[in-house]
Amino acid sequence: MRYGSLTLAECERPMIRLICDKCGRKGQYLKTTLLKRHGPDVVMPDLLHKIADCPYWQPMRGGCSVRYDLTQAELDELMGR
Repeated sequence: MRYGSLTLAECERPMIRLICDKCGRKGQYLKTTLLKRHGPDVVMPDLLHKIADCPYWQPMRGGCSVRYDLTQAELDELMGR
């Protein structure tokens, strides 16, 4: 059983999608581009906030709601349900 977060290298998706419910920002990035820019060992939670570069990321400012844009089926698949 794995403990901890997946790295970008372990992510099997060729396209990484983000969405922010707070500001409405949406984006998608090719995994190959992200690998070149951030390296294979970056963990997915850290990558999320590096990509978002959100001024609301600080919790004292209300926090950022950026997340990976996944359907419920995709989330279940990733969680092994």
